[in-house]
Amino acid sequence: LGVDEHSPTIQLSAYPNPLSFLATIEFDSREEIESISITDMVGKIVKQIPVNSKQGRVEVDLSQQAAGINIARVGEFSSIKLIKE
Repeated sequence: LGVDEHSPTIQLSAYPNPLSFLATIEFDSREEIESISITDMVGKIVKQIPVNSKQGRVEVDLSQQAAGINIARVGEFSSIKLIKE
């Protein structure tokens, strides 16, 4: 029974939230981040955004998504709700 004691949690924030079209996601991590996945509430990936982890932020365009709640995920342990009006 091996348990991985190292589970990197990446601090995420998003604004504006709720959003109409665009949101900025900021992150602070010592881990290498390659992308952010945006999923709907069912877990279907609706957008995959490449990320330059040195930049510390990325803009997300959700103008093509219906109103509702989406989840921005980085890795297995970090996520934040994005509420689209």
